[in-house]
Amino acid sequence: MTLKKRFKASISYTWYLYLLALVLPSICLPFIFSFMHRIREYETLNLFVPKNINSKELVEFLEKNEPTKNVKKYETVVCDYGDSNFLNKLTIVGYSRSDVILLPEKILKNLNIPTVMLEIDEKLKKNYFENEIFYNCENASYGIELDKTKSPLKDFVIFGSEKYFLFLSGNSFNIGEYSKKAPTTSNAFSFTNFLLGN
Repeated sequence: MTLKKRFKASISYTWYLYLLALVLPSICLPFIFSFMHRIREYETLNLFVPKNINSKELVEFLEKNEPTKNVKKYETVVCDYGDSNFLNKLTIVGYSRSDVILLPEKILKNLNIPTVMLEIDEKLKKNYFENEIFYNCENASYGIELDKTKSPLKDFVIFGSEKYFLFLSGNSFNIGEYSKKAPTTSNAFSFTNFLLGN
């Protein structure tokens, strides 16, 4: 039997395999490319804001000003701390998915800060946050007081007379050597400095 005849015979019995060989690459290749080019967690910075703001405008502002290099995406999670679901959203989204968390002083006593926030040790103070005022808990520094007059957030958040602090999440992919996850960057530190107005 010649090659041509064998090919015709095999098509009559296994035509579906030839069809699959033609269709499968066109289905699989887009998934493979989207997986390869997806934005990784360490290329994203997420800010948790406890006030009702226009998060789209804030994200556009961050993208325009590029407070950190090598970041492909900025995100915000907005939940008013007066909302009855605020603590649930803070626990589920703020602690686990956010890099930087903005919180008013008056709710801090209800939170277990040391278990979820990154301690700002002497090395971080020296390298990133010199001359700042900190929120202290259990004889350690955790949050950095936001100067509402110089922070770029003043154009998006109505602060009122309350004190606000920026915290770094201990679950962030962007806290360098302090991260439990790999790969990691130090983008959260420069992002926090930008939000402080430094």
